[in-house]
Amino acid sequence: EEGSEQPHAEELREEQNELEKLWQETAAKDRVYQGAKQAIEDQERRFPVSLGLKCSTEDCSVEEGVLFYRGRKWVPDSDKLRTAIISNAHDSLATGHPGRELTYKILARDYFWPGMTNSIRRYVRNYDTCGRSKS
Repeated sequence: EEGSEQPHAEELREEQNELEKLWQETAAKDRVYQGAKQAIEDQERRFPVSLGLKCSTEDCSVEEGVLFYRGRKWVPDSDKLRTAIISNAHDSLATGHPGRELTYKILARDYFWPGMTNSIRRYVRNYDTCGRSKS
């Protein structure tokens, strides 16, 4: 049939566009993200102490304006953005609501941010508290 695109595909595209927009807005305002990106672009040997980063500039790169850490996209500091990314990995039917460790493994393939483990732990704990009915 003509135009019988799955209704989900349109929603997913809109969601991706929203995430992309949020990503760009957040990255522009995130002092640490911008500072790290600038240090990489300037080929600094180490990050400025003021950024409070424990990782090395050697582990980071910038590709098409996006900051990467060991080949993984560095997610700018936004609870809304990070929660959406965790939610996509944790709540998708394909993964079947994995626990904290599996959620981390899934996300760590593609993403990085300082304090990522704690963000995931908090999300999964809140999900388990709110999402499951006690029997």
